[in-house]
Amino acid sequence: MNKLPTVDFLLPMSSVSGTCNAYLPNGPTTLPRFLWVVEYLIASGLYVLIDYHPHDTEMEYLRDPNIFANKWRSLWSAFTCLPNFSTDIKGRILLDLLNEPDEYGMGWSGGKTREYKPHGTYLLAAMDAIDQLTPGEAMFSIQGGGQTALGTSWGDGFATDGNTIGWKHIDDPNPFFKELLSKPYRKQVVLSPHFYGASITNSTVTGWELWNAFSLSWGRLMVGNGYCVPGGECQRFPVVIGELGSKLNASLDVQQYNEAALYLNNMAPASSPQFPHEAVSGWFWFCWNANSEDTGGLVADDWSSLVWHKIDWLVEHLNLKPWWVQPTLDANKEPPPMEEQPLPTPRYTSKRPQRNPAVAAAQSPLLTEPAV
Repeated sequence: MNKLPTVDFLLPMSSVSGTCNAYLPNGPTTLPRFLWVVEYLIASGLYVLIDYHPHDTEMEYLRDPNIFANKWRSLWSAFTCLPNFSTDIKGRILLDLLNEPDEYGMGWSGGKTREYKPHGTYLLAAMDAIDQLTPGEAMFSIQGGGQTALGTSWGDGFATDGNTIGWKHIDDPNPFFKELLSKPYRKQVVLSPHFYGASITNSTVTGWELWNAFSLSWGRLMVGNGYCVPGGECQRFPVVIGELGSKLNASLDVQQYNEAALYLNNMAPASSPQFPHEAVSGWFWFCWNANSEDTGGLVADDWSSLVWHKIDWLVEHLNLKPWWVQPTLDANKEPPPMEEQPLPTPRYTSKRPQRNPAVAAAQSPLLTEPAV
């Protein structure tokens, strides 16, 4: 049974007049509070995905893969030093090593706008360092990059087919996957693509074009032999959608999310053999908080009222099973407030690919007819 956090630096759970959350640990850094929150969530029965999204001065950590790896090793070491690591924490945390590398101009082939090394170099360095510390115990979540011309979102981009890479002029992840399959931790790696709709990405890809993009990127890596090193190892990769989210109040967004759900559930017509993949039951919705201006939250601006049309959609389309859900839920559905308007200019740009006229043609419909 999971327990509430019991590490030495925790203060007792006591109430202090005029102070919120007085029981949280204090210290010279925020690390003790961060560890406490992760422990608390795990003790509540949740899995925790730790997603590294660098900002401002942290961009310096991307200057060198070894610096990046040492930072991850240091954080993971803090978790392994907790007295309940083996009993409660291990196996309940996913380490999402680098959020949406496209945002920083990074890709499998290296930096596009800054002097970065290939994206996979950072991932391998971090996984090497962490696995040396706790062999076989960490679970790694990785995102793709450098392939938005395929019609995918930031955080996606795992296509390894040579013809597709050449045709679309996208980054090549094959060197990364070939090296990964030589590592002892290769079966601890989960692919975690992100998916966002037109209101965030400006992508109008729908239907079979959307399903084909998913299959070309990561669906094919789930089935058959998965990824094979020529003359060597083969491995199929599990997939968890690392982020998806929307206000679900624009018709094109709703269409794209409904069609994405068909693919994730492996339901017709997205279950056709021309879109190879397996059903994906794991996903992280972005986000609970009300202060995400591009997606909104699962709670409204008062931070307490649930946004019911989103909850209803998750129950119906992604099999969310809240503990309180009743058989009569269908009778109480709240229709979403639809907004028919041009795609907005995002207030946050971290999830919207830059519109590059030079690759506009490559971002058009993927094929003239479904791939066979």
